[in-house]
Amino acid sequence: MRLFVRDARHVELTPAGEDFLQRARVLLKLADQATVSARLARNGKSGLIKIATNATGVPASVTDLLALYRERNPTVEVELHPGFSPQNLEALTRRRVDLALVALPFEPPELSSYLRLGSFEILVMVPAQHRLASLERIPRTEMARQPFVTIPRSVNPAVVDHIHESLFGGGPRPPLIEAFDMAPTARIAQVARDPGILGVAFGSDAALDVPGVLFGHLEEPTPTIEYGLVWLAAHASPDVESFIATARELTELALVR
Repeated sequence: MRLFVRDARHVELTPAGEDFLQRARVLLKLADQATVSARLARNGKSGLIKIATNATGVPASVTDLLALYRERNPTVEVELHPGFSPQNLEALTRRRVDLALVALPFEPPELSSYLRLGSFEILVMVPAQHRLASLERIPRTEMARQPFVTIPRSVNPAVVDHIHESLFGGGPRPPLIEAFDMAPTARIAQVARDPGILGVAFGSDAALDVPGVLFGHLEEPTPTIEYGLVWLAAHASPDVESFIATARELTELALVR
């Protein structure tokens, strides 16, 4: 039985080779599942869900969601896979994860579902001695007058463009400094070292309380980013459905408040 044909320029699978490849993939998947099941059993777990999260930080509402789900489902292991929305959605499409935390705007995968979890304010990092630090609201016209530390556009063009449009509007843009290290503490430290630059920050960053840096609010309209969960309903396990139900419960409770 020939599995492939080869000539001087390429190799091509025969119909028998295609069939063999598909069966081999099934066997490898079953082997992976057996390995995971054995590991979960050793740890006293019976289920597993994989969630792609935001590499720059997890909103407080998501932290609360994870804590509540783990409390209610102690036998389900929750794995977090930090990344950015495009990578998270690709991982979801390839079924490497069960759920993806994304920021808007994003291009939804085919046959996917979305649940809005909330939104957070886009803030401005300001050196404590900067003249803008004392303002209750920072005018957008002031943003173009000094260099500005931002997230590299390449990690998520749609969201970074949205951030810049929300911050600067249609006016002039300041010299943009793309942060080589995108960790919140690194971005904040970069602003703290140079009293002449500002930087983009998000709601969760303000809780870090780094000396020498304040987190300012922009003038109205307040810039925000919406975030939520994406999943493929046709492939959702009972554990994933339980997680989504918990997320809906917390979301509805937040609306009531």
